[in-house]
Amino acid sequence: MSSQMVTVPLLPPPSVRYGRLHLRHRHGGRGALASAGCTVQVASRRVPGSGHPAHSRPGHLGRHPRLEWLIHLHRPGRNGFYAHSLDWLLGPWRETGVIATPADGPVSWTERADEAEAAAVILAGERPFDGPVTLTASAAVTFDDIAGIASELTGRDIRRVVVDDDTWLAGQVARGTPELMARFLLGFFQAARQGRFAGVDPLLRDLLGRQPRTVRDLLTGRPAA
Repeated sequence: MSSQMVTVPLLPPPSVRYGRLHLRHRHGGRGALASAGCTVQVASRRVPGSGHPAHSRPGHLGRHPRLEWLIHLHRPGRNGFYAHSLDWLLGPWRETGVIATPADGPVSWTERADEAEAAAVILAGERPFDGPVTLTASAAVTFDDIAGIASELTGRDIRRVVVDDDTWLAGQVARGTPELMARFLLGFFQAARQGRFAGVDPLLRDLLGRQPRTVRDLLTGRPAA
């Protein structure tokens, strides 16, 4: 079988290079990925699907400053959209009380640590798999949903305001975001409203033996139950 790639999110990487990756297995074993013969390659693919705007920007691979690691495995796989991205996609909502972004769609926001933990379980061979492996959160939510969650958590009225794509892009550039990066981020919203990140799968929950972390957990800094 030819080598396939499964994303295991580990940011920031120590450097841009090839090398072995070592993870602590959740049951105490070390080097589950390395012992499985995985090698690490720098790339910027991070989400399910292909052909969406976030993958079509010229120079995306070489210039995006937050590169993801892709791990060569003998198994195809897809991950949910990494939840740490909310840190910059939501904007300064804690200060302003407003989530002002372009129109979006449901996204299965998934914690990187959960996916890495599940990948280690897969590679340790604790159960057989037949076919692609999909690791996502248990639910997909929109920015409207997140505004509601943030309101409940803070006791404030956190409003969701939809901004026109071009207006949002111009605002990002005016605040100092490089245009290439701003267009890359805009590609997320365009893809999300096409439903490209809405898929969910129970496998991650099953591998972890618990519910994956939710957006509510991430906003409060709580561990998953």
